Formats: sequence, C-alpha cells, structure tokens
Amino acid sequence: MDSDGESELPEWADDSTIEDDATAPTDAHGGWQGEFGFNTSRIDEFELDHAERRLHRPCPGCGRFPLGDQAPKEVYSSQQRERWDQFRCLACYAIWQCSLVVRRDVVRVSGDVIWFSGIEADEGLKIRLYNEIGNEHDAISQFGFARHIAPRADSDECLECARDWLKSCMQTHSSCRLGKGTSDLPTRVLDVSFSNPRLVHSTSLPVAPYAALSHCWGSIQPLRTLHCNIESHVKGMSLASVPKTFQDAIRVTRYLDIRYLWIDSLCIIQDDDEDWGREAAEMAAYYTGAEVVISASSSQGSSEGFLCPRKESIKGTLLIGDEHGMSSKVIPLHFRESTVGDSGSIPRQIAYRDDALSSRGWCFQERLLARRLLSFDSEQLIWECNSACHCESSDISNPDVGLSADNSGDLYDHDYNMSARLSGASKAEIHEFWRIKVIQHYASRNLTRESDRLVAIQGIADVLRERLNEKYIYGLWECDILEGLTWSTQASHSVGIPLNVAPTWSWASIYGRVSYSTWPARSWAAEIIGFTPVDDSQLRLHNNMPRLTIPLRSQLLVARMDLLDSTNPMRLTLEQGNGFPIIDAYLDTACEAVFAVGLSSRVVKTANRVAVNPSRPASQIARSMPALDSGGPLQVWLLHLFSNRQRNYTMFLVLGLSTRRNGCFERIGAASVTPKTASENAIFEKFLDKQPIVEVSII
Repeated sequence: MDSDGESELPEWADDSTIEDDATAPTDAHGGWQGEFGFNTSRIDEFELDHAERRLHRPCPGCGRFPLGDQAPKEVYSSQQRERWDQFRCLACYAIWQCSLVVRRDVVRVSGDVIWFSGIEADEGLKIRLYNEIGNEHDAISQFGFARHIAPRADSDECLECARDWLKSCMQTHSSCRLGKGTSDLPTRVLDVSFSNPRLVHSTSLPVAPYAALSHCWGSIQPLRTLHCNIESHVKGMSLASVPKTFQDAIRVTRYLDIRYLWIDSLCIIQDDDEDWGREAAEMAAYYTGAEVVISASSSQGSSEGFLCPRKESIKGTLLIGDEHGMSSKVIPLHFRESTVGDSGSIPRQIAYRDDALSSRGWCFQERLLARRLLSFDSEQLIWECNSACHCESSDISNPDVGLSADNSGDLYDHDYNMSARLSGASKAEIHEFWRIKVIQHYASRNLTRESDRLVAIQGIADVLRERLNEKYIYGLWECDILEGLTWSTQASHSVGIPLNVAPTWSWASIYGRVSYSTWPARSWAAEIIGFTPVDDSQLRLHNNMPRLTIPLRSQLLVARMDLLDSTNPMRLTLEQGNGFPIIDAYLDTACEAVFAVGLSSRVVKTANRVAVNPSRPASQIARSMPALDSGGPLQVWLLHLFSNRQRNYTMFLVLGLSTRRNGCFERIGAASVTPKTASENAIFEKFLDKQPIVEVSII
C-alpha cells in the first residue's frame, strides 16, 4: 500500500517510464490504455514471462487490478464491489456481470477479451465484450466497437457486407487494381446471368469482370466438364443439378453484380490433357485477374455449400445501469464468443486461422494470387485484399481500416499478402519470401495427387519469375541455388514420401513438410561449378524429369549410418576425426540399403531413397520408417554446405551413391554438427579445415 492507503501498481504497469504521454493514443485499441496510461508493450513482456502464473492485464477501465498476485476470480467477485464503487469503474462491473451470466470464473483479462475457466472436459472460454457499431452515444468507452455476426451466411446482411467491401476496395484501393484496368476473361467462364448458368467460350465476349471460386473438391468428385457433356453445359446447366458449393458461388457472384464466374472443374475440360495443361499454365493470370476470388473456406467438398447457418455460440447483452450508481441510464454492452479479429493483429489472425482450405495445396496459390479474397468461414465473413483485411465481426465503420490501421497490425503481419511482400522488395528478399513464406507454408499442405507438388505452386513461381528475371529450376531459383539446398524434414519430425517429379536436391522431390535453414552470418563452404540451369517451364505441367545434376565443390566427409531402434532409429558417425558424432540428422524419406560403385571404383554398401513404385500409392509408404533394415551399417557421405562459427553450427547434406548414374550422388537427408563446448568446437574446426576439397554431382 502507498502512503495514501491505495494499492501500489505492479512494476510492469508503472507509468513512470512514459516519455511522451501527449502523443499516446487513449482509445481502447491503442497502445496505451486506461486512466493511468499503462505501457501495454511492457504488459506483453510480463505476460510472456509469467504465462504459467496466468496473471492478466489490468482492468481496461480503472487499471487497478490485478493486485500483485491476486487471482483474477478474486478480483472480479462480489467482494470487490466497494472498490468498483470507489473508482466508478463500469468495466470491472461489466466483467463481473459477464462472469455471472456464463457461470465461470475469470482467468485473464486482455483488452476486450475475457478468458474464463473451463468446465469439466472443455478447455475454457474466451468472450469478447463490445459496443455495437452505430451506438456510439450509448457505449462504455473502455470497450471497443464491433458488429453483430449474422446468424446465417446467406442473409442479406452478410452478403451486403461483402458487396460493401468490394465496392469500397474498387473505389479507394489503387494497389488492388490491375494496371490495364479489367483483365481478359479466361478461356471459358460460366455466364450466371441466365437462370440456368451457361458455359461460354470467351473469344466472342468483350473484356468484362469475373469472379473465381477457390474450393475443395472433397472425397466425391464435383460436377466436371468432359468431352461427353460439354455441349449440354454450353446450352445451360439446371441450377438444381449443380453441386451446392457451386450454387452458393453463383448466388454470391450475382449478388456482387458480376456476370461471369470461373470454376476450375467446369471451365477446364477435365478429360483433355492438352486443355488441362494450357489452362493450368494460366492459373496465375486467372486468379490475379479475377475481380474477386470467392473462397468456400467452410466447405469440405462441393456438395456441402458455404452459405449455411453459423455454428451456435454463446452470446447476449448485458444491461449496465444506474442500479450500480455509476450511470444515469441503462447501457447495453454485448458479448459473444471471441473469434478472428477480436484481438491483436487482424492480418495475422486471418493468415493463420484454420479452415477447410488451409490444408489444401492448390488453394494456397489461389489465395496468394488473388487481389481480393472473400472467404466464407464457418464463423463469419472475412475479406483480404492488397490494401486491407476485414472481419464481419470487427469495426468496419471506417472503410479503410485494415492493413494500415493502428489496431490491425502492420501489413507484413500478413504472410498471404504477396503484393505487400513484393512491393519494393530486393531479389534477396524475394528469394527469402519464396523459401520461408511460400515453400514452408505450402509444403505442409495436402494434394490429392502427390505428383502435383510443383504444378500446384507454378502460378506463384510465374509471378516471381517476372520480378526476378531468372530461371526457375524445380522449385529453386537460379541465383539462390545454395540457399535453396538448405531444406530439411527437421520440422516435421518424420520422413517424407519420395516423389519422381524433381531431382533429389529439390524440396519438391518429397511429399511432406519441409523447413529452411535461417541461420544468419553463414559462411558458405560449398560452391556451384559449371552448372547450366535449364528452366523447367516446358516440363512443369508434366512429370517429365530429366536427370538434372548440380555439380558442387566442397569438403566431403565419409560417415557411417547405423540403424538402431524405433526410439532412436538412426545415428551418423564420422569415420574420421575420432568418430565425432553428428548431433542432428534428418532423412528426407525412407531409405533402403543398396550396392553402388564408389569413387574408388569399388562396390560399397550405401543408402538410397526407397523407390517410387507407380503401382503402390505413395501415401501407403510408412513415414515413420526412416530406413529399411539393412543388416548392418551403411556408408554415406556428408557434403559441407555452410558454417556459422559464431554459433558453432555446421550444416551438411547427407548423400548416398546413386545406383541410377555411376559416379553421382543422391541426396537422402540433411545433418548438422553443433559442438557443446568450446574445446570440442576447436577440435572439429581443425579437423574440418584439413579436409580436402572435392567435386561431386548430385542428381
């Protein structure tokens, strides 16, 4: 207690370090909150440091709680009413009232979001307290403003919101417009102006805006255009015969006053390889050129639809009135279960939310290429464009609130905003964007056909090729080859599935999650020699894979690979340097023991990836099995890729002699050495510096 008998503020809520209070925002969403001007950045640090103690932020109104380590459920209890009366805090009173309604104890307070305890098996509850937009005169100022979420996605209220976002973007966002105005129409589109939509060829049509649909086909194939039914589709398709997801997309397109709609399964002749190849090559243009991309993000398949009732949730209205002696009238304060857009960076929340399309490979580039994306999530409607992000639940009273607004985070929070990422970016930044933001996101997604590994991301590569003006070789860039080799399966904690669509040095040669090395200040040991890259643009739509080799010059160490047990399935040990252990090793795929001709023309027992058997679906290969039983240790080689000697870290590629081409190696994994002590590191560096430089070719 201080000299006046009042409780001292916690150290992290002290306002004594404020340097320029005059410039600090005072609204509920600003960086400084409450009567005492708390530094919320310091509160964030406090929450991270004390996460296990479950301490919460001060009241958004009076800022007086918590008191030291006082539990939140004690702070917001009836015993505290005298203190609320003393500080005349409506926020404290409202939080307490909400806890009574939901019949749970308060666990944490974070701005407008209140965390409540779990009951029995559930994990707890997050509730958003908010004033309704348009009711600014009858509001509790300590809480922000938000919209009610429409109970149905097909309501006029919801669809009108979508139309307003599109209209506002078209009128005010210059970065969302095409340089030439309206894009050319795709080869075929659906004309939805007819009661029974017709498939039309665009050669006879003038330039016009169109929408595109991003959707999941599902376990049952949707209605498709084939050679046997294309004539009937041209005459018109009965709306009742069209899958529910397509029906909903047609309804939204009409509501947005757009005449044409592009749906892949209907606008590409699915049993015509040549047509599919031509149209797949235009994916980037189609999704970028669309006036808006409609994302059926709540639908698992074409038969489900996305204009559906929203899931039931806790919601209601608190009436805060003069019975508490703090207001002359009753003030409505609304509450509902917290959703995307209720706290923190709106772009970041949108980017990392889970939905039916967030795990689908083809949908990744559809989202990244779109200038405007309208997502029908299970909970609400979400908008993303090159200039803004909106949620149906968030404050959209300002049509430009979004990426540039104070309360929704910097545009670089949004990993899916390719336009913002590429604006003014250098070649090195674009290369990093490709590796870290594109490949790492995309590689963890699922494909119905694993062989589409490169095809399903080709549209993004086409856009970046125009910026970089360099060759694109099986998922790597001509001027970023060494960095492009640093991928591994480390993040997935399991091996991938081998694919025959790219050389073994490419991340696209396996099906599964990959991660890229981000070690700074690296010193490259490997050097590319005499490599003439061939742009794979002519091969990307087919599975024709020439044995393209990368010739490298670096130190090559001989190692022994031992197979142990399921708990510790593999160990690599250097055959030289007193058996110095390779601390971390990650195989790319399951491997098998093979005999190959070595560098000295003698036959050695080594490891290759398990063969891709066309008659055996790749998905049936056990990912948990790093290597087949070889009956003894195998000889492998470690190519020194780079070192970071400040951090005592050295990365290698793990290679096996190829049985497909004599004298060449195949990549089977990645490994690193991280000595635990300075003396160990000195010994290893001395050993490594003595190793000769050799030239190798990896296929």
